[in-house]
Amino acid sequence: AGSGKTAVLTERVFRLIEQGFSLDQLLVLTFTNAAANEMKERIRSRLVKEFPSAAMRVESARIMTFDAFALALVKKYHYVLGLEKDIDIIDESLLDYVRKKALDDIFAFHYEQGDLEFLHLINTYATRDDKKLQSLVENVDRVADLKIDKIAYFDHYIDHYYSDSFIEKGLSDFIELVEEEFVTLIDAAKAFSNSDMMTAVISYFARINDITDVDTKIAAIITNKFPDKIRGKLLDEEKALHDFIKQRVQGLQEWASIIASSNYAKTRYLATKNDVTTIVNIARELHNRLMSFKQEKQLFSFSDVAKFAIKLVENPLINKELKREIRHLMIDEYQDTNDLQDYFINLLAQDNVYVVGDIKQSIYRFRNANCDIFAQKYADYRDSLGGRAIDMNTNYRSRAEVIDAINDVFSHLMSPKIGGADYLAHHQIHFGQTEYNLNGKVSQDVGLIMYGYEREMNIDPIETEINIIADDIVSKMQTKQQVYDKKLDVLRPIQFNDFAILIDRKASFSDFQRIFNAEGIPLDVELIDDFHESDVLNVFENLIRLVAGAQEEDFPLQHLHEWASVMRSFIFQTSDAAIHQTIMAFKEKTIDHDPLVDEIRNLAFEAKTTSLQQTLINIAIKFDLHHKVIALGDVNFHAHRIDQLIKLGASIEKMGQTMTDLVIYFDESTRLNAPLALESLNQGEQAVHLMTIHKSKGLEFPVVYYPGFAKRFNHPEEKTSMLAHGHYGIVLPIYDKDTTYTLFHFLVRADEKQQALSEEMRKLYVALTRSEEAMIMIYDQNDGRPFTLSGSKSFHDFMAFGRFFERYGHKYIFKNVELRATEDGKTPPSIEFKHVNIATTPQIKERASATPLQVDQTVLEFGVRLHEIMSRIDYQNLNLDFIASEDLKAHIRAIIKLPPLSDARLAKVFQEQAYVDNASDTLGMIDLMLEFENEIRIIDFKTSSLDHIEYDRQMKMYYEIIAARTKKPIRLYLISLMRHIYREVSSYE
Repeated sequence: AGSGKTAVLTERVFRLIEQGFSLDQLLVLTFTNAAANEMKERIRSRLVKEFPSAAMRVESARIMTFDAFALALVKKYHYVLGLEKDIDIIDESLLDYVRKKALDDIFAFHYEQGDLEFLHLINTYATRDDKKLQSLVENVDRVADLKIDKIAYFDHYIDHYYSDSFIEKGLSDFIELVEEEFVTLIDAAKAFSNSDMMTAVISYFARINDITDVDTKIAAIITNKFPDKIRGKLLDEEKALHDFIKQRVQGLQEWASIIASSNYAKTRYLATKNDVTTIVNIARELHNRLMSFKQEKQLFSFSDVAKFAIKLVENPLINKELKREIRHLMIDEYQDTNDLQDYFINLLAQDNVYVVGDIKQSIYRFRNANCDIFAQKYADYRDSLGGRAIDMNTNYRSRAEVIDAINDVFSHLMSPKIGGADYLAHHQIHFGQTEYNLNGKVSQDVGLIMYGYEREMNIDPIETEINIIADDIVSKMQTKQQVYDKKLDVLRPIQFNDFAILIDRKASFSDFQRIFNAEGIPLDVELIDDFHESDVLNVFENLIRLVAGAQEEDFPLQHLHEWASVMRSFIFQTSDAAIHQTIMAFKEKTIDHDPLVDEIRNLAFEAKTTSLQQTLINIAIKFDLHHKVIALGDVNFHAHRIDQLIKLGASIEKMGQTMTDLVIYFDESTRLNAPLALESLNQGEQAVHLMTIHKSKGLEFPVVYYPGFAKRFNHPEEKTSMLAHGHYGIVLPIYDKDTTYTLFHFLVRADEKQQALSEEMRKLYVALTRSEEAMIMIYDQNDGRPFTLSGSKSFHDFMAFGRFFERYGHKYIFKNVELRATEDGKTPPSIEFKHVNIATTPQIKERASATPLQVDQTVLEFGVRLHEIMSRIDYQNLNLDFIASEDLKAHIRAIIKLPPLSDARLAKVFQEQAYVDNASDTLGMIDLMLEFENEIRIIDFKTSSLDHIEYDRQMKMYYEIIAARTKKPIRLYLISLMRHIYREVSSYE
């Protein structure tokens, strides 16, 4: 990482041009459009001075993604394949929908036909419904898609996967995995300080490992008793270690009992043959239907296009022509290649392939990347077998302290077994950016920094971690922490875009948005949302449904739900009472015209002569959607959503579909659980970057935070018994009196666990190597440590196993920084906004702690809306239907569940209670007062922070005013509307 691999490719292109080759004779392949564009820019910049004419041809040169090159090839030779020249790529979400719909139809057909083999499959494996079986067939289709010849895979499936040799190899794999597990547990047993216990455990494993016969070894695993604890002589830690090893042994014994013997394992596996045959036939039928659809529409998946390209390159004449054109073939990020791409490259290769990559950064297994391809070539080329390996281990990105820490971590953690690389032997990186030692010296902590905290009851740990990060960013901005600017070769004050937050998955992204907005910290975040979770898209969808249904005779009677949704939405914000009145008028036919219905009918009339895409644009313009989303906040975000739905319309139209088909797609995507994923807009440069580890690949940032380390890895294959695996094939359970599983369940799960754990280790490497100056991990100080690395369930486990928290960690102390940005960059004096407004217009209250670094009008508006809603809530008859925004509704639900409010229905409620302070002759207002039989609660709502001393003084004033009017005990509470937390303020009695 940071070794200049892309720069080396750029220099190689320059040298080849220098030697007399033209750009037309070079093929440079990457994996993303962004990488291809960056490569073009680098090559253009390198050539422009000495080879200006070549630099001008860079844009049209073959510097592109694998997918783009394959598509260009297929379009060029389309006639050889019997395809049209203008074939295109089908949208993945639409393809998923088409696949599910086709499979639904196939199942319905076989039900109707009374197919006996199909019904046996259903009766055996469809307990409540057939969704899991359909999901299995989809997975089989995806696995088969990775085969070079998908039809041949189906044709020879049963002969291969039910052969004696395949089953025997499976048994051999089982024994090998058991022996590897024994080695791991022997290493763990060496931690016993009691030598007798250690010897007994190691001897137990050694005796079984010495057995060579498969059946005898399986029997020994089942029957040999694991040594008991030596009573009275083990420390608590040793007892826990004994329990752990014993539990792992019991797991192996259970699997050995399932297998029982080689003959029994074979018999049980063969019992699934008929049902697997049926599944293969259904998968073949699905493939045929999908290909018919694709051929009709001339829309194909990337894997389809890759196979078309392979078929072309297998043609001797085309192969010869391409090899004559392509004198040098270069590939960036080679560790991300899949089997199809590697086969394709080998067809074009003629001792002229130059690749760069890093197996430690192979993290795209979900995109079918096969890092074993890189690993095998690297091993061969190190031994000069078929090629030459050049190690690039000097890092020009990071400070020496960062590199030292990375080497420290992965020398202990990464191995060929877990990570796919022998880090200690071949992969340690060296410091190369010596400018840090000249003009880049700083006094603050750099390298690996670990902030610890202790988990609090009833507080989600991720909330604590987000607040730690926000507080630390504010502190670093306030103190103007220095970072080294490589381009300027100077130290400068840190900026928002110098910070990045990398996290494994996006589940907590909305929490970051909420808390950072409350703290006034600008955040650049990319979300991929479900279509139906977007307010603006739900409204847009209902407008489309109305336009599509406007030609019906009884319109709008059959669409009153959609009509009401639009009227209640941010577009019109009509009251429920008015909506109800109009609906009754529609039903009683006492209304001649309705403005919304009239507009919809006009749009429907125009839609008859315009394209689907243009109709969607017209809807957006007519209802001013791009402007009206101001009411939702984050205007760019929501405007981008609108544009994406218009783009979806264009994709559906490309398939020859109409607006009616788009409405059907809305319905079917929900029923089939195939939601459209929507990616959000980049929010700009001057903001803290929040992204997944995958998204961060190839990027670099001065300061990087790593929250969420305790989140368990997400490995869904562990949760299902019907599996489709690239190597072991289709695996079905057996429902009999003995057990559900077979030998191949163990093998698939073991392989998936091994592959997944290795990729998690590589993801950790990618995450840490994004940092230039500081890697800041956030961790719970009370979380434990696994006994084996292979037993790790999280990134925290990785780091805890290596005891890095003990060496690098310390408890984080909140700094409670106060900053308020102004145009001249100076911090103004604190200003308190007295909440004395009696008018119905909501009031912006003071923000006394963690004042915004940048004033975000959207955040202020959101806080105002929360205050306004809390003033309108009927606690005795709680109903939140008047809140249109689901985001606001979620906030309110969380707030009213807090202890000070959870029993408010039992109290007499005083909202926005006005008072006169005779001492100061001022008028004020208490947000909420709850009078119970035995106490009074005074509650003040704050947008975010609750920590400012002025808040306590304010509550004291409330206390004194109310205490003069009652003898009941009074309790005082501050509630944070954005953070969903509360603080009780001490009474001043």
